[in-house]
Amino acid sequence: MPALADIVLTAQNKDPLVAGCVALVEGRVAGRGGLRGIALKTGLAMLKSARPDVLPRAMQALLPDFVASLEPLYQDYVTAAAGDFGGFL
Repeated sequence: MPALADIVLTAQNKDPLVAGCVALVEGRVAGRGGLRGIALKTGLAMLKSARPDVLPRAMQALLPDFVASLEPLYQDYVTAAAGDFGGFL
C-alpha cells in the first residue's frame, strides 16, 4: 500500500484538497460570533487584502506536515482495513 503522501500530495489530489482546506478555514472564521469572531474576520480580511493568496499559500506549505503527522494513523488504518479513512479517524 502506498504512503499517504504518495496519494494526497499528487498534483491531481493536492489542489482540490488545498481548496477544501481554504473553504473550511474561511467557513469556520465566518461562522464565529461575538468579539472573537469580529477580530478573526477583521484579521483575515486584512491579511487577504494585503496578500489575497495567503490561505492557499499557507495550506500548500502546511499540507506536507499535516500528511506526515497523519501517516502513522493511515498505516494503522491500512492494517485494520476498516471502512474509509475518514471514518477510521
